[in-house]
Amino acid sequence: MKGAFLHDVGKIGIPDNILLKEGPLDEAELVVMREHPSMGVELLADMPWFQDAIPVVLHHHERFDGTGYPDAHAGEAIPLAARIFSVIDVFDALLARSPYKAAFSLQKTMQTLDDESAGHFGPAIVKRFLKLAPAFFDLVVGRSEPELRAMLEARRRKMFGI
Repeated sequence: MKGAFLHDVGKIGIPDNILLKEGPLDEAELVVMREHPSMGVELLADMPWFQDAIPVVLHHHERFDGTGYPDAHAGEAIPLAARIFSVIDVFDALLARSPYKAAFSLQKTMQTLDDESAGHFGPAIVKRFLKLAPAFFDLVVGRSEPELRAMLEARRRKMFGI
C-alpha cells in the first residue's frame, strides 16, 4: 500500500511554523494544515506509478460520520484503503509521544479507537483492527531503532521492489 508510505506527502507544502508548532493549531493554521491531502494529490497526480496511493493520500482524514476533510465523505463513500489506514495512522499517533501529549498505553489507545469507531473510523474496521493491534504492538515495541529501520527497509523493498 503505497498510500501508507505517502499519506502525508502534501505536508511538504505546509509552512514549518505550522508543521512544527508545539501545541494545538489555531483555526487559521488548521485551515492551512487541512490542505495537505490535496497538495499530496497534486504532487502525485502526474506519476502513473503512484495513482493507487491517491485515495489514501486524499482521504485519510475523512471521518465515517462525514465530519472529516477534504471532502466530508461519510461511511462507504470513503475509499476502503483510506478508512483502514486512518485507523492505523491514529493508532500510531496515540502511541507516540508528541510535543503536546504523552504517549498513550496500548490499552488506552485501543479504548480510544473503540470509542471513536462509529464516528471516526467505522465499527467493522475498528473491530477487526483491535484483534490485530496487540500482535502488531508486540512486534514493534521494545525493538531498537536499527531493528525497526531494518524491518521498514525490508517492507519497502518488498512493496516497491527497490
